[in-house]
Amino acid sequence: MSDGGNEQMALFGPPVACGDVRPNPRSLARPGESEGGGFNYGDCPAVFLGRSGYGPMRIALDTAVLIDYGHFGSAIWDDAEFEPAVEAEYAVELKAFGQLMQLWLTRDLRFHVFDRQLSDAKRTMTDESFAVRSKQVRQLRAALDCLGHGTHGIDLSGDPFWSKQNAVSLDALEANADRDLLELAAEAGCHVFLTRDKALLRKRVHLLRYQVATFSPRELWQALVGSGQNGLFGDGGDLLMPDMHKWSHAFAACESAH
Repeated sequence: MSDGGNEQMALFGPPVACGDVRPNPRSLARPGESEGGGFNYGDCPAVFLGRSGYGPMRIALDTAVLIDYGHFGSAIWDDAEFEPAVEAEYAVELKAFGQLMQLWLTRDLRFHVFDRQLSDAKRTMTDESFAVRSKQVRQLRAALDCLGHGTHGIDLSGDPFWSKQNAVSLDALEANADRDLLELAAEAGCHVFLTRDKALLRKRVHLLRYQVATFSPRELWQALVGSGQNGLFGDGGDLLMPDMHKWSHAFAACESAH
């Protein structure tokens, strides 16, 4: 693993207790959940931060990563060898994201996106760009909902912290779309917030309070490789392929899809 990967593993060691904050119940393995292709949480502490059991990996996509998928998704699926024609550092991140998407085909990765991303833009979006973004959010959400994989139906009332209204408050961060998305990721029970934003990666300690690991695509892929969790089929649980209904929705979230 590279030095960056070692730093990441060091950062995401055993989680430190923070008052009454515990992992979101929506992020825990549930008895009887065996979609196939899941993850043994205890085998990858850098990602699951001390959780145990077998289940899916829930990943919240930063808006820039969502845009990357729109631009490069078709090439990820269509090219025998995905080689994006961009500068070297960006290409490494895109290729790592491509590896994650290939893993998603057979493993139980669940990508979360949010309505807040419809207004997350540095400049006013054109009608065309808004339509593309809306389609992406709608289709990626449908990839979860068509299989009943959303977390909104998981009751939090039994947990003293997470049942409180506005339980997640990253008030140490500037109030903007980035902060909103980080809070939404924690509230949804995501294990990972996936971003290329170096400023956000420097602030990842704030999400550790809520036991959400913030990674770039390269860092997440390195963490999975380093823990042996990058195989096309997971160990543990039933050796079943995840329902392929999700594929049609994720393929449709590429900008060139019709």
